Amino acid sequence: MGLDGVEMIMATEEEFQITLSDLEAGKIITVGDLYSQVLSKLGELRGIGCLTSHSFYKLRRTLIKVLGIQRHQLFPQQPMEIIFPKQCRRAQWKKLTEQLNFRLPELQRPKWFSRLLTIGVLFWLAGSILGNILGFFSPLQAGISVILLWVCATMAYRLSEPLAVYWAPEITTLGEMTKKILRLNFGTTNSTVKQWNNDQEIWESLQRVIVEQLGVKSDEVVKSACFVEDLGVD
Repeated sequence: MGLDGVEMIMATEEEFQITLSDLEAGKIITVGDLYSQVLSKLGELRGIGCLTSHSFYKLRRTLIKVLGIQRHQLFPQQPMEIIFPKQCRRAQWKKLTEQLNFRLPELQRPKWFSRLLTIGVLFWLAGSILGNILGFFSPLQAGISVILLWVCATMAYRLSEPLAVYWAPEITTLGEMTKKILRLNFGTTNSTVKQWNNDQEIWESLQRVIVEQLGVKSDEVVKSACFVEDLGVD
């Protein structure tokens, strides 16, 4: 199937909050094949697995629409470095945050900067305290020194924002990012995942998706109908 088929598959994924791999999608010839795939996916996904799939789907859908990334590039094992090149990562991350309506992990500064800032703060703080103990600073001067430390550290942190282009060490792939997003948005995600009551409800919803996407009549959408030959998918 061509572009029409891809759009229909994506609409099906959105409706049922599932993900179909390119290999799985390539095996779909008839409406019944697609229905079986949907049933299988909904049967596999329970509890946290369903929520993870929902989060991955929403993330992938947004990446395709907002950043123009190709669908075949977006799979759980895909390294984040490939999806988000470092030179444009901050701009992409900001755009994704605005469109996804999920709380995303914050980009981090390089380890050397964090260590340098921590060491600087500790030395300054220790110097202020020792200076007061040894009589070099009065309590007032030591207090002012601590206030200056806080101001300088805050400014250094804000001015270093362009350096924040890294993820936490445990995040290396799109799948790991999905799990992190789910942990950050568990309550919101859990409340938005639809629960399907029976197979008839699933079938009727799938029929509606196919009718809307392909512009065919509902009585043409039967399980034996071939998408290419009977429904005109190109």
